[in-house]
Amino acid sequence: MSAAQIAAIASAAIPGLSTAVVARLSTAQLNALTSIGVRGLNTQQLQSISSADMSVITSDAVAALSSAQLRGLQAAQVDGLTTTQVAAFTSASFAGLTTAQFQTFSTAEIVALDIADLEGFTSTQLANLSSSQLDAFTDAQVGAIASRAVGGLSTAQFKALGVVSMAGLTTLQVSILSTADIRPASLTSLQALGLSTAQAGALSNTQIAAFTSNNIRGLTSQAFEALSTDQMSALNSVSMSGLTSAQI
Repeated sequence: MSAAQIAAIASAAIPGLSTAVVARLSTAQLNALTSIGVRGLNTQQLQSISSADMSVITSDAVAALSSAQLRGLQAAQVDGLTTTQVAAFTSASFAGLTTAQFQTFSTAEIVALDIADLEGFTSTQLANLSSSQLDAFTDAQVGAIASRAVGGLSTAQFKALGVVSMAGLTTLQVSILSTADIRPASLTSLQALGLSTAQAGALSNTQIAAFTSNNIRGLTSQAFEALSTDQMSALNSVSMSGLTSAQI
């Protein structure tokens, strides 16, 4: 069949194609599949497309995939998608991705994720991302992730958040961080430097009490000045020893 014939196939007829036929489709034929045509493919048909050939499907067609269809893709197939295709995911389809599929995302694909997609990010999905993937998140993306998901980060993962990502934490997200996340193994002075006055003000006394001298040293003078009297009283002598001349 020519590319034009493939494009003309009605969605109702797509399920009638055998997996062998779908597997033999050329890159030109796969590229010719319309959004309607792709929506007609079942799990077995989709899985018959090689990971290398996944990249030739148009972004519009990828955006048309349902959450069930995306979930049915093998991790290697998701790995074969381009950054442009990943950016085309809808919020509904994005929610269907498995943790194994998420783990194939490159840092460029992480950055390409739409803010609306991340609002449905679960703690399980977030917990399975690598350090390099977490560090790739922009501040806007981190701010869009639900607080319940951020609260599910392990100490090692929280440590992986870069300064840019840290800056995107909402005050609610900051307020639910565990003391293990605050301690020196996680919150380095470099990350603390990214805390805004609002974020610093959202820290509980328990969180403040977990600060080390390096944590305090990393706060900007503005963030330090934003601490309330109660927060200041929660600082221990060890953390206070980290105060800089600018903070004093």
